[in-house]
Amino acid sequence: MGPMGAELDLIVAAVTGALAGGVAAPLTAPADALADFWKGKILARLNRVHRSVERRRGEDGTVVNERVAYKVLSEAAFTDDRVVSEYLAGVITGSRDGSDDGVPVLAEIGRLSTFQLRLHYILYRAAAKANIGPGARVFLPMRELAASLDAPGDPALGDRLMEAFTWLEREGLLPPSNGDGWGNDDAFRLVGDADFIVTHTGGERGEAHHHLPGQAGLLFTTAHHGAQLLKWACGLPDENIAGLAPDELLDLSPAVPRCDALPIEEFATISYEERRSRFRTP
Repeated sequence: MGPMGAELDLIVAAVTGALAGGVAAPLTAPADALADFWKGKILARLNRVHRSVERRRGEDGTVVNERVAYKVLSEAAFTDDRVVSEYLAGVITGSRDGSDDGVPVLAEIGRLSTFQLRLHYILYRAAAKANIGPGARVFLPMRELAASLDAPGDPALGDRLMEAFTWLEREGLLPPSNGDGWGNDDAFRLVGDADFIVTHTGGERGEAHHHLPGQAGLLFTTAHHGAQLLKWACGLPDENIAGLAPDELLDLSPAVPRCDALPIEEFATISYEERRSRFRTP
């Protein structure tokens, strides 16, 4: 175990003691077993993040920033969600040379629900895997998106998505919307079997508008800050998101099934029959 691992061991112990010990102090003797139970759960969660950091960084000897590590582990102590845990581990991993640059990133992670953070991961990992950078319009099939969100067949999924999009937009993880998301909105838009998608292509002489059958899915535009948060989750905040190697890109499958994205221009080249087959409503 390198210096980073040794320091994390000490901080894990400190966080566990502060969180579990502080709760247990006022309890009477019959409740001690309950306090020990929660202490065990907290320790298991912290160790999960610890192992993720060690797996990513190995024996590189990097000094961990105590402010970042304590905030990460305090947040990690109260979640069993894999996406949240891996994002937190990524911030420790990406905090190089004792820097506390990850502190505002941790605050942002803390403001997002597990559903919102999972949605962010699905959107931007799919875009990065397809080498799609910030500012591009991207299409995700609804069937795959619902499976990745662990919500296949959920009748309320559309409403949940729209609420989540609003929060992602508020955090700057999606560009500002110019509508309510149900209409012709470049920032994020749910499209169904009866809708149409308009692509804007063409050269110096102007734009050509192609109306495509909008098979059920999500159309959204990537944002720089959204890509930046995924880079932190990968532990590589200084890298180009579209240039990350496959083994550098955070992969949480099969816990979070992969969802493949297509640039809208590529979607335009697919035949009507293929769109009907691939992007049907779940």
